[in-house]
Amino acid sequence: MKVGGGVSCSRPGACIRDDIAADVEDEDPNTIDEYLALAIEEEMPGRVQRYLREGANPYITITDEHTGPVEGDAEQVPAIIYAARHSHPPSSLRSLLEGAIIWEGMGSTPLIEAAEWGNLHTVGYLLDIGVGINDTNGKG
Repeated sequence: MKVGGGVSCSRPGACIRDDIAADVEDEDPNTIDEYLALAIEEEMPGRVQRYLREGANPYITITDEHTGPVEGDAEQVPAIIYAARHSHPPSSLRSLLEGAIIWEGMGSTPLIEAAEWGNLHTVGYLLDIGVGINDTNGKG
């Protein structure tokens, strides 16, 4: 008498063959740019560096949920602006700057954004590395 025969599939298509399952597990629906955005949002500077080294686009935009006069307003901002606004300490921003990010034409600068958002750690860091304190944003 056989006791406990294990689990088997009782419906067609309910079980995935081992060779197909291996392929499904290896597929990742996210892009490296999406991982970079998440790493910046979650303030994981080691991962920011890693994704930039692996070819992530440093010019991605991130949805900043913390903007606007009404709760829930959001805007798409360049990654470097998001990091300037929200990174405490500015480790993610530092990683983006090391990648030679140029922020001309973005409508603002990391220093202006950090100051407007009260991110004093980032303001201090940017001043220490010599960013221009006389740079202006799109509004002058």
